[in-house]
Formats: sequence, C-alpha cells, structure tokens
Amino acid sequence: MRLTDEEFERVYEEVDLLECLKSARRDLEAMGLLLCCQGARLNVFPSGMARQMTEGRLAYSLEAGKELSDDDLVDIFAPADCSEVATLEDQLAAMRELFRMKRS
Repeated sequence: MRLTDEEFERVYEEVDLLECLKSARRDLEAMGLLLCCQGARLNVFPSGMARQMTEGRLAYSLEAGKELSDDDLVDIFAPADCSEVATLEDQLAAMRELFRMKRS
C-alpha cells in the first residue's frame, strides 16, 4: 500500500491490507493526524475468516448485542465521517470493551 502527500510518501508491505492500514495510521497519528476511513472507526474490527478471505480488506461494523451478518461488512478503505474515527489505541480499547460486555 502506498500513502502519498506533497510532503510525505511511504510504502507499506505487511501481511495483509489491514496491517498496512494500521501501519499507515501509526505514522499519521505520530504526525497528529487521523485517517477518516471505515477501518479507523471505533466499532470496526475484522473477523479471522473475513480477514483471511479478503486479505484484510473487509471488517465488521460491530454493535453490542447485535448478531453479525454480511450486511455489517465494510471496506476498511471506504470513507468514514471524521467524527467516527479514533486512534488505534482507542479503537483497540473500544473493541476490548465490546468483547468484554459480550462475555458478561
């Protein structure tokens, strides 16, 4: 994956597209920037099977108490409202909380 700007160009070669996106987000966060895409939303997280079958391109938009379906799959690179995105750390914390609630 290639990320370019007038002052910035990086190439990310990871095991799948989700890992490329995560690496790009880390670099952007270090510059104080957030990427406004579906993969950066607080409630978007991949399943192992979806990740393997799509090389990390699709992930689920999760809601507490809601059964997952294919309708919940989103393209991690599709645009997202900037009010819905978060840092990698905040996204991981939100997913941990969601899964903790699910187990309770």
